Amino acid sequence: MSGDLYVQTDGVRSYAQIHDRVVEGLSQLMRSGATEATGVQTTHGAIASAVSTALSGVLGTRHGTMQTTATSGSTIAELLQKAAQMYDQGDQKGAERLRAATEALNNSAD
Repeated sequence: MSGDLYVQTDGVRSYAQIHDRVVEGLSQLMRSGATEATGVQTTHGAIASAVSTALSGVLGTRHGTMQTTATSGSTIAELLQKAAQMYDQGDQKGAERLRAATEALNNSAD
């Protein structure tokens, strides 16, 4: 691969914020969905025991999947923030080297 690489760090940070919002949404959903399985037992009584048991299992699996997704989203957001920071730092170091080279050229011209 050759050529210049351009990174818009604001765009990278924007993607990190999107992942943060997804994580927050999943967290809210997980907190609000905890009582769904008990609702079947409450409204239908003992006859719904098998359905309630199956639903509890499915909801537990769903919760685990959402937790894994939230953890992944959080990790991605952190990595994107770190990447943006590192690109910014690289740009700053490059600018400092250019300034130093310019000053050296100006001093040698005098």
